[in-house]
Amino acid sequence: MIRAAIFLALLGCTDKSTSEPIEDSVPPVVTVETGTVTDTGDTDTGAIDTGETDSLSAVALYPDDLVVHPGATFSLRALGTWTDGSVAALSPDFASSDEAVATVDADGLVTAVGPGSAELTATADSQSGSVSVTVSDAGLMQVSVISATNGAALASVKVKVGAGALYQTGKDGTVSIPVSSAGPLEVTAYGGDVMPATIWGTVSRDVVLPVHTKDEFWADNARIEGDVDFSGVDGGGVGDISLGLVVPSFRYGPLMVEPDDLVAEDRTLTIFGQDVALPANLALDNIAPTYVAGSPAGSGAVWALAGAVPIGDVTDTLSAEGNSTENALALLEDNIDALAWTWRSAGGLSSGETSTVDLQPSISFTGSVSVETGPLPGGFAGTEKPLVLVGESLPGAGVVVTGIALGAESVAVPTVPEGSVSGSDGAVAMAMAQVSGLGSGGAISSAWGPVVDGAAVLPLFQNMPSVSSFDAESHAFEMWTDPRSTYVRLLLQSRDGTARLVYLDGGQAAGVLADPGFPMGYAVVIWRILSLETTTDTFEGMVRRGALRSQVLAPQSWTSSQANVTISVQ
Repeated sequence: MIRAAIFLALLGCTDKSTSEPIEDSVPPVVTVETGTVTDTGDTDTGAIDTGETDSLSAVALYPDDLVVHPGATFSLRALGTWTDGSVAALSPDFASSDEAVATVDADGLVTAVGPGSAELTATADSQSGSVSVTVSDAGLMQVSVISATNGAALASVKVKVGAGALYQTGKDGTVSIPVSSAGPLEVTAYGGDVMPATIWGTVSRDVVLPVHTKDEFWADNARIEGDVDFSGVDGGGVGDISLGLVVPSFRYGPLMVEPDDLVAEDRTLTIFGQDVALPANLALDNIAPTYVAGSPAGSGAVWALAGAVPIGDVTDTLSAEGNSTENALALLEDNIDALAWTWRSAGGLSSGETSTVDLQPSISFTGSVSVETGPLPGGFAGTEKPLVLVGESLPGAGVVVTGIALGAESVAVPTVPEGSVSGSDGAVAMAMAQVSGLGSGGAISSAWGPVVDGAAVLPLFQNMPSVSSFDAESHAFEMWTDPRSTYVRLLLQSRDGTARLVYLDGGQAAGVLADPGFPMGYAVVIWRILSLETTTDTFEGMVRRGALRSQVLAPQSWTSSQANVTISVQ
């Protein structure tokens, strides 16, 4: 009994509900999980490296191959690559090959002038990059609807532009819709088993919209299970307890991870004759040596920590004030020298199926990586401790964690020796900060960067998203995300079970959400906001290419923020 309680506290098993209790009120109450978030106005680029000590080797410019109406405006994004491999935002000189077609100002703002095509160029330190833009006065928007899962064209899907007339895709998944405005428009697709999806505020007149079915979006996880062999770790002495924690690789990279992802759902076990609830990915030597962990389908891997921890340290954690998950992670950090580590590939995982992987932790934490993070961003109290992880990136399988610590700004992360993960693309460092502390359920800001010569400098954390207002009757809203983000996914979930997706650019957004095509209860809605700062392209470029998929974009991004906003209207 006492051991069961101790192990529960060790892993910070708390209420995993994703939102605050909803109270009816007038006017609408907008909260971001553990606290209201305010816009600090910080627009720092937060680049991984300025490249000041190396020479610029290449310039990349985005978006490319955009089709717009005369009068449309959009911004170019220039990124430089230096000889040391670092990438950062640039402020280059811009030029247009034909100003009768499109002009570009010193800040990269493009204005479409008249029909035709033009090359837009960015130049810095004798390096340049260019993209093309087509200006069309045909008065049409071409919308292609594809499956977000396999990219297949989808026929007979209903499409609306703004609050305009209803159209339907043909056999090739496309439809041409008359439009007269050069300004930003909203494009919504829905019908059948497709979850309604809206591209918000695009000036592109050639749009590719990926859609999910509800079953695809909330697909059942695959499972990894097996035995943990404790023979490779020191069993400790009297007063110690031996445990093993098994966690799947971060399949979609380090930016879509939450602290609760380190803890699996509880399972009921009989220990010392009594039924107790323990996390399924926790193994106990001689008591419950097996584990079960959920993982997204596809290639996967698992990593494990195991060792003997003094019961006194655990009981101190039980009685300590503050956040239980944060205290539990601190306990692991304090005892890292007594823990051993291992990893194994889980192979190809199919949705709804189980893969068996047995583990024997035996590798000690004898290495160290120096990680520099930025300060906590706007929306934080300033007392929270970020979780700092070092890992190895495996092609197709995500990131396998090889080191763990708590802290901000200058953090020495204990790691296993370099080369412990075979087939790695390289070491990465990541930091995850959560409003009100790790495991609180609060909004999350994350950043990552490569480890070079035993050190990593991470970009600045994104500021937390906020929703200023929402009118449940008219669907008018105002929201803000960090202007550095180039992709924002908004998932609206109503208490009546309906849901819809909205894709936006970073920064300020305001307007009226178009009718998603079926009755949706807006009286009680949770807005789940994910914003990513991609390492290439812009929102308009992703709209043009149909790349609006967070699972694909997250591994190709520098920073992210996640928040849940609960809105209740009587």
